[in-house]
Amino acid sequence: MLIEGVGRREIPKVKDDHEANLLAEMLVVRPGDKVFEIGVENRWALHDVLEGEAGCELWTNNIIDQHPRPSERFVFGDFSRADDLPAAYFDRVIDVSALHHFGAGIDTDADVRAAAQVARILKPGGEWFLSFNNFGPEYRPWNGPPDYDGCRTYNWREFERRIVQPHFVVVERELHPVGGNTFTCRLRKP
Repeated sequence: MLIEGVGRREIPKVKDDHEANLLAEMLVVRPGDKVFEIGVENRWALHDVLEGEAGCELWTNNIIDQHPRPSERFVFGDFSRADDLPAAYFDRVIDVSALHHFGAGIDTDADVRAAAQVARILKPGGEWFLSFNNFGPEYRPWNGPPDYDGCRTYNWREFERRIVQPHFVVVERELHPVGGNTFTCRLRKP
């Protein structure tokens, strides 16, 4: 992770979490940034650097009540419907392997709503760092039955149409041949 004005900091690798490790390499923050992490899963090493050395204000979210650390503001529930979050408040949004799970096979447009929600809560010029491990040659709206914790498979054309074009510009993107074609992307709100 790069902390602007401070330098690059190595985040201890999380075992078997390719997306988190790759996204941490792409992540750029400024001291004092307001950061929102969607779908947080005990990434304490990343949180330690964000809150400690970078001095960021950290908010986290999940549909599972995970009892966050006292320093974090935790928003419980479906992020795509969390309309009570402050608009144009956050400098950075981090999404490690959450977007492609939104809707759980029942709501095929939950990812589109989540992207609109990220655009709503980001300040102009704010950035969304995201990763997921289902990227392929064809778009599949859902892999598995509705009661299965499956996920979408995006291709670039559908990801750009559904997620990027309505709200963001691409700063960087990369496809990594690990963990089932892990895709990392840095998007900016104009």
